[in-house]
Amino acid sequence: ENRLDGNITISKTEGTVTLLSDLTMDAAGQDLMITSGTFFLNGYALDVDDALIVGSSGTLKRHGDETYTVGATVPGSSSTVEYTGLFDAVVDTMTITNYFTTYYHLIINSTGSANDVLELAAGCTVYGDLTILDGVFSLDGSTLAVLGDLEINNNGTLRLQGGEPITLAGGNDTDSGTWEYVGDGDGDGVSDAYVIKDFGTFDYYKLK
Repeated sequence: ENRLDGNITISKTEGTVTLLSDLTMDAAGQDLMITSGTFFLNGYALDVDDALIVGSSGTLKRHGDETYTVGATVPGSSSTVEYTGLFDAVVDTMTITNYFTTYYHLIINSTGSANDVLELAAGCTVYGDLTILDGVFSLDGSTLAVLGDLEINNNGTLRLQGGEPITLAGGNDTDSGTWEYVGDGDGDGVSDAYVIKDFGTFDYYKLK
């Protein structure tokens, strides 16, 4: 575990700063600032007693299961949070609203050989763009609002039960990607009916 007493600033025109051990910043007024470039937690714990500030050109990258203890997270306009899942061959499920329920840009990019599931457990608002590059982004019954654009690559899936309220200000991505309707899976023995979402003249690229 590493401990530093001063502020830490990540400022890179390209590339990534990657943790190789847990990082604790517990000095009074000590901030972690990502002004530009990418800061990758890489599965290690982050403990910042004061504030984590993500600038407009900064990206906070994480697997999604790291211990994350931060006094305040201050996301800048146009800042990005990216979830990669775990780098393994097992389908892992991680809840991204345990940490934030609002994002500016949000990227889902499962990087293991199995498609991990990054899911919601509360309503989520993305003020910029939602990009699903790889893996499964599951609403799991929660509300989703995307005020920018939605992009789903061909290896990406947006999974929902079917009854979730969804707002796509920029419309749906009809050039690539999959939408998967799974129902609520509550096991109550009662058949539920859901209405397939209507997003316009061309609604979906691939529908399951």
